[in-house]
Amino acid sequence: MENKSRFRQWMDSIGESLAEQQWFQELRGKWDELDTQSRLYLKLGSLAASLLLVIGLVLGSVVHVYRIKKEYTTKSDLLTLISSANDELRLLRDANRGISAPSAAGPWPEYLQSAATSAGIDPAKVTVSAEKPGKPPAAGRDKEDVAVKEALFEVSIKRLNVRQLVRYAYQLENGTRPVKIRHMGIEAEKNLSGYLDAKVAVSAFSVASK
Repeated sequence: MENKSRFRQWMDSIGESLAEQQWFQELRGKWDELDTQSRLYLKLGSLAASLLLVIGLVLGSVVHVYRIKKEYTTKSDLLTLISSANDELRLLRDANRGISAPSAAGPWPEYLQSAATSAGIDPAKVTVSAEKPGKPPAAGRDKEDVAVKEALFEVSIKRLNVRQLVRYAYQLENGTRPVKIRHMGIEAEKNLSGYLDAKVAVSAFSVASK
């Protein structure tokens, strides 16, 4: 009861303070000049504006919550993908068994294809781009120095799983020929099947002919 009384006193003091304001008196005078129908329309308009404001705030909150939930789901899927890749890589490092090494000879596209096959990827899902020149070979200071040529390729792979992707990356950087992964783009399929589409940009190194 005491709290209600204090609240009532506080509201009364606010009302008295407003009543003393010039702008409030002018607004009250204009309100008194309105007829009954105009007052009704004004009340309905104020009520509609209040409802629209409440609806807008609710919709804004719902959209904000949806965005947060979507961001959380995306990050959670990414963490799961990274965790699976780390587990697979750990197993490969502990026991590198059951993976045949690709041939150390032949053109680079065939080598990159064979590395995918050794990683358990269907060759029909692998596309190797045309060779692009990398950095020009550095000239050796001595006659015995060997100049190294860099060739750039992009390997596109459709519908593979995390295990296959990690095995392929491991094969490339630990294979019989010098290859370095420059960039790897991964996109999960929208049907939540668990399959991925990957684009792997690699640098392939060989001895340049003099």
